[in-house]
Amino acid sequence: MRLGIKIITDDILKLDFDALGYMDIIHCTNVLHFLDKKESVEIINKIKSHTKSGGLNIITVFAKTGELSVHNAFTEEELKKSMRIGKY
Repeated sequence: MRLGIKIITDDILKLDFDALGYMDIIHCTNVLHFLDKKESVEIINKIKSHTKSGGLNIITVFAKTGELSVHNAFTEEELKKSMRIGKY
């Protein structure tokens, strides 16, 4: 059985989302907290706009609270504003 899974590892700031088309699932892990807020929001918007209707976005980032907090991390409210969050 062929699942048609495409795994892309690249510089997210240089990634040509338009060339990739629309995807069922986009998984972005531990990347956005290394970017400034403006870049992070732009990437979130690109991810959302290149996800098929009914698709899924899985985005993990460090938050501003807790033991693993980092300088450029999002607050819970910033995340909620950027995306409709299912679980966090």
